[in-house]
Amino acid sequence: ELFEVRFGEQDWKLDNMNYATSQAPLETNTLEVGKQALESEVREFPSEVEALNWKVDALGLKVDALGFRVDTIQSEVSTLVSEVDGLNWKVDKLGSKVNTMESEVRALGTRIDALDARVDTLDARVDTLDLKADLNHKEATTMLRQVVASIKELKG
Repeated sequence: ELFEVRFGEQDWKLDNMNYATSQAPLETNTLEVGKQALESEVREFPSEVEALNWKVDALGLKVDALGFRVDTIQSEVSTLVSEVDGLNWKVDKLGSKVNTMESEVRALGTRIDALDARVDTLDARVDTLDLKADLNHKEATTMLRQVVASIKELKG
């Protein structure tokens, strides 16, 4: 019985080997067709690579041109930044001058206010002196009339 089991196993293995051997020509044929297809693709590959190399070279030229343009633009931007920095410095300097002038104007305003106060004081004194002068004039006129009246009385 053990012999029959072993014999059955060996028979099964032999059947598998026969089947595999019968399939080998089909697989070999499939492999040959695949090999030929790959060889055909490999023959076309160099021309495709060459075409891609041309495209890469063309792109390289465009990238170089763009790099030059970028360098030019960066140079122009640097120049503009320098000009803006110069203008900012001038604005700061002018701002400082404006601040100084504003301080001077405020100081002049303070002096003008003080002079206005003195003028107002002098105007008040002039008004007082005008009133005194008017009173003195009236007194003098009254006294002169009295003197004239006294002279007329003495003469007459």
